[in-house]
Amino acid sequence: MANHFSALKRARQTIRRSERNRANRSRLRSALRDLRESLAKGDKSAAEQVFRQTVAALDKAIQKDPRKYRVEIQVPLERARQRAEVT
Repeated sequence: MANHFSALKRARQTIRRSERNRANRSRLRSALRDLRESLAKGDKSAAEQVFRQTVAALDKAIQKDPRKYRVEIQVPLERARQRAEVT
């Protein structure tokens, strides 16, 4: 248990940060699920719209290197675009 002012403050900050991170992680998981579903449906315009929302959630959830993770979700989108152009 925290016994002095700075330790109490640190405990409060930790609680706030944990809640924020949990919400961001949940938002990202939902966005990724929506992206996978829109790609499975094959609707190119809907997938691009969902992709923008997913990138925004990704940027908010991942602090270290969001570009690395963006590539992982851009590849399926590019494949969907190519399939849409072929048909």
